[in-house]
Amino acid sequence: MDNVLFTFNPNTSEQSLYFIGGLILFIVCLLLFFFSLKNNKKLLLLFSGFIGIVALGTSIFSYLTENRILPVQLYENGISSTKGFINFNDIEMIKLDEFKEHSKYPIQKDGQLVVLDQTKLLIIKEYNSTTHVLSGLNYPVNDIYNELETLVQQWREKNKSEK
Repeated sequence: MDNVLFTFNPNTSEQSLYFIGGLILFIVCLLLFFFSLKNNKKLLLLFSGFIGIVALGTSIFSYLTENRILPVQLYENGISSTKGFINFNDIEMIKLDEFKEHSKYPIQKDGQLVVLDQTKLLIIKEYNSTTHVLSGLNYPVNDIYNELETLVQQWREKNKSEK
């Protein structure tokens, strides 16, 4: 690995929001839990305990997810992502795809199925059938794709001329 040419930081603001919101809701539910325990409010005890546990779980898993999403770094000879380093000579295909989520009911508008949500995905496939997927929810996949495509073409032309 040489020096880093490009670094793309992930967007983890949504994960941070869930982490902080989960902690706040857990603290509120904890206070309600002890209040209802002291005053013998059984229904409030049940709901505050259940919602508190769900809020704590959301907070913990949001924190873990936020820390697992690493920056994507492009080098002269490879790319470093959350799954490790990939050399350009191992890359078989780079594809920018759009994932569309349709309604489970066949609802159509102007002859097309209604799209509920759509996300762009950057798919990097290696020759050994390992697939790396970067989501548009976390990364600027259009920018990564453009820079990666340019670097891979330059690297292949450079190595083709050396052979």
